[in-house]
Amino acid sequence: MTTPRDGIVDFAPLRLVPYERAREPEVVALLAACYAEYGQVVELDTLDADLLRIPEVYHGPEHGFWTLLDGKRLVGTVAVKGPHEVADAEAGVGTEAEAPAVNEPGTGRKDGGAGGRTAPPSHREAELKRVFLYASHRGRGLGKRLVLWAFEWARDRGYGPMHIWSDVTFLTAHQLYRRLGAEESGGRRYLGGRNKCEELHFLMRLSGAPLP
Repeated sequence: MTTPRDGIVDFAPLRLVPYERAREPEVVALLAACYAEYGQVVELDTLDADLLRIPEVYHGPEHGFWTLLDGKRLVGTVAVKGPHEVADAEAGVGTEAEAPAVNEPGTGRKDGGAGGRTAPPSHREAELKRVFLYASHRGRGLGKRLVLWAFEWARDRGYGPMHIWSDVTFLTAHQLYRRLGAEESGGRRYLGGRNKCEELHFLMRLSGAPLP
C-alpha cells in the first residue's frame, strides 16, 4: 500500500499509516463502537467480512487501507478500492429493487463501504471505503482530513470519479461529503443483514472527469 505525495494532508501529531494485520482486532473494535452508536452490530460473516481479510481485499497498488494512530492507539480508518472492484452505479446497483438483500462476503459496506454487485467501470474510477473515527477524536477535522487524503491518493493515481456508498443513518458523514463537493446521485440500495443496511450513493469528481 503506497501513500500520496508528501504534504497533501497533515495529521500531526497523529499518524496515518498502512494497515498491518496485527491491527485487525483494533479495526473491528473501532467499527463495532461506531456501529453501536446507531444501534447496529458488526457482521463479520457477511457485510463486514472484509475486515478479516484486509491485506487480501485491499492488496495491490490500486487499493489501500490505512489506520490513523494517536500514539500507539488506533483511532480511525480510511480505505480506497481501485477500478476493478468498484461498484458501478451505471450497472443498476443504485436501486433498492435491483440491489442484493445481502452483499457477497468480504466486499464490505457502510460509510464509504462497498457491497452488492460489482461491474467493470465505465472509466477509471475508485471507491471510498471504511471512513471511521472514534467519537473521542471527532470535532477536530480529522474525518475531513481522512476523506481529503483518500481523494488525493486516488487523484494521484489518475482516477476520475470516486464512488461513495454510505449508510442512510450516517447523516454527519453525508454532510461532510456534500461540503467537500460530492454529489448525491439518487442511487440507493438495500443490503439487508441483521442491521437491515440501506445505503445512499454519492459521487466525487477527482480530476475533472464527467460523472459516470
